Amino acid sequence: MFTEQQMIFVADQVDQLAGDLDILAATANLTKSLRDQFRDKRGGLSGTALELVAASGLYCAATVTEISLDPTDFVPAGAMVVTRKALLRQQSKDIANTVGLDPSAFMAANSIGNDTVTLSTSLT
Repeated sequence: MFTEQQMIFVADQVDQLAGDLDILAATANLTKSLRDQFRDKRGGLSGTALELVAASGLYCAATVTEISLDPTDFVPAGAMVVTRKALLRQQSKDIANTVGLDPSAFMAANSIGNDTVTLSTSLT
């Protein structure tokens, strides 16, 4: 997939998720800015799961703007994105590190453990 197509795909995913989660357009736009910064600092989006980049970027933007979201809120993103809370948090931490945000906001002390069961149950 070409870079322009990747960017459009991620933007469309961000817009869809933002709509599903009632996230303001300003936060969706911040997500797209984080996507651009992440892409530029990484040298591209090749080798990434674009749906996960969209969901994780939105999670980062929501956290930065102090919107209370939990990775379990991302069920509309599909099973690939939210199969495990830890996966979403890890990608968010990667984006945060890459663009220079404090990644500690994305890691809870007990973020792994029982969350896998909760999410897999909620998706079925």
